[in-house]
Amino acid sequence: MIIGNPPYVEYSKVRKEYTVKDIECIEAGNLYTFVIARSFKLQESRSRIGMIIQLSAFCTPRMISFQDLWFKHVSLTHLSFFDDRPGKLFDGLEHIRVAIVIGQLGSVNSTVATTKYVKFATSERSILFDILSYQINENPRHNSSVLKVSTKEENSIVKKLWIQPNTLQDYLQDQENQNFVYYGYGYGYWGKILNFKSYFKGDEITASTGDKYIYCRNKIDRDVIVAIMNSNLFYWFYTNYSDGHNFTKHVIGSLPFQYPIEQNALILKALCANLMLDLKQHARRKSAFYKATGQVEYEEYVQRLSKPIIDEIDNVLAKHYGFTDEELDFIINYDIKYRMGRDSGGEGEE
Repeated sequence: MIIGNPPYVEYSKVRKEYTVKDIECIEAGNLYTFVIARSFKLQESRSRIGMIIQLSAFCTPRMISFQDLWFKHVSLTHLSFFDDRPGKLFDGLEHIRVAIVIGQLGSVNSTVATTKYVKFATSERSILFDILSYQINENPRHNSSVLKVSTKEENSIVKKLWIQPNTLQDYLQDQENQNFVYYGYGYGYWGKILNFKSYFKGDEITASTGDKYIYCRNKIDRDVIVAIMNSNLFYWFYTNYSDGHNFTKHVIGSLPFQYPIEQNALILKALCANLMLDLKQHARRKSAFYKATGQVEYEEYVQRLSKPIIDEIDNVLAKHYGFTDEELDFIINYDIKYRMGRDSGGEGEE
């Protein structure tokens, strides 16, 4: 058995000092993936491996070659995912989310068991592994991600999502237009997702202010997309599919979705209007000073106060996807302890 906590170091940072050769997952570009690749060459079938690595190894596009390597060599995988808020798995790790992956080597009938995206208070760390639970993940890999499935309801939700013939990306375009969705860089417990440009005033406006746009195709009603991206379902998808930190166009566009029939589209559009109005009513003007941008003034939104409207959106989406009452209840209440807590803040910035 090989166990370890290999270095989380980008290969580009040490390439001038030494060169790595004969590594199958060289495209992954991080030394911890090379250590695991080397470990496989030293091991025999049915031996075991356990590593503490970055969570992004199993949920980012550039790590596909590493994931391919892992599942080629490992027949039984236990994979647990840990957030770094509110508590951290290890002291001293700032903004590094980790995964503990345990595998038994072999090439027959690869089985994957996963945990949820584990969030915990620092005071709970001593009992964390005693209460950790795994679920056989019936459809673990989707594109560049291993989903963080931990219940039978999630396995069923995943099946219903991935029979959709399209994703959100099919309704978006690169060319700028006025049919835009405005969203904030960060996505913690909530995301800032609007059909209007949020107020912002700063001494120096740079890309680091972090607000972005996605552009919908001309015949697509952007309010439908805004409603979906504010849903509890989207939060569940983001949490399960992403690295828990980077709110990217890749993640947004990956949500399986077939544009709804006219009646459901009109309902979602109306709910979006109600939600935007409610967010504006609960918004608060804040100011802060940052080294990168100087003094700034901006609008902060408190999405948890608008959750009843968001739940209505999920009721429409449940009918759209064919969710059962149990599955809808799971989605609406997913992560509710942390999302509705006073420490959850507003728009989920880091």
